[in-house]
Amino acid sequence: MLLLVIMIASIISAFFVITSLIYPPVDIHPIHISQTEINYDSKSKTIQIATKLYIDDFELGIKKAYNKNTLIYTPKEIKDAETWLHKYITTHLKVNINGKPIGFDFVGRETSENQLAVWVYLESAVIAQPKQIMVDSRYLYEIYDDQKNMIDVKLDGRKKKFLMMEESKGAQTIEL
Repeated sequence: MLLLVIMIASIISAFFVITSLIYPPVDIHPIHISQTEINYDSKSKTIQIATKLYIDDFELGIKKAYNKNTLIYTPKEIKDAETWLHKYITTHLKVNINGKPIGFDFVGRETSENQLAVWVYLESAVIAQPKQIMVDSRYLYEIYDDQKNMIDVKLDGRKKKFLMMEESKGAQTIEL
């Protein structure tokens, strides 16, 4: 009887191994997209950026770009994870205001409600009110051919939206 139980357990185990080889695991989110909100705050005279990326994709991007496993939002998160998040974001998102490149400081981060994505918040130094904004978002193009990056720009109640779909299309310029 014991031999029969062992044989059945072996057959079931083999079935699951073979099945996992034939049918690879399904992606948690088959759509590869980021969301970036760029807002000029006329009170503080700063550009504020909020970028949302899926955590697993973000981890892959950081791993490929810098060979770092940040393990964000896990018990094994590395001590300087925020440094790597900031570096990835500012390397892959370029913003020019009135023809001049703008740098951004890391403000913070939080997970999305469903815990699958992370919002990263950045802010510029004080700048003059934008008349023109150039945005070049290249998040995760090095990982996914189908990556899409949604950009929302807000200035004094006016909104402009666009979608960056291909690495080759380059920057988008918005006249305000």
